[in-house]
Amino acid sequence: MCWGFAWFGATLVAVNLADAVAPELGNLTASAVLGWYAWYTATRTTPGMLRSFREEMNAARQDFRSETAAQRDQLACEREYRHRDNAAIARALQRLARATARTAEDSPRRHGGHGGGKDVMSAE
Repeated sequence: MCWGFAWFGATLVAVNLADAVAPELGNLTASAVLGWYAWYTATRTTPGMLRSFREEMNAARQDFRSETAAQRDQLACEREYRHRDNAAIARALQRLARATARTAEDSPRRHGGHGGGKDVMSAE
């Protein structure tokens, strides 16, 4: 019977002690979980996110650089094409001006020298 009373007493002490320790044990568990979460976030999640972000940004920068280079090359080709066109137009205008000047000089001779060296249009 002595052992039964000891068990009963030990059980009552354990229950009373558990009631007093239970809130502290819960707080300790919550603190441990929060501490683990902070550690995991700082050592695993954040560096991984940062690494992924940097890789994505480097890829985006490289895409932008290649697009910019392609656009620059395209604009350079268009500029060279326009330059060639403008040079051809300038040469054509110079030939036309020379031909027009020669025609104006040759005009009185073609009409038999009417007007004493004056242009036919001004003699009328």
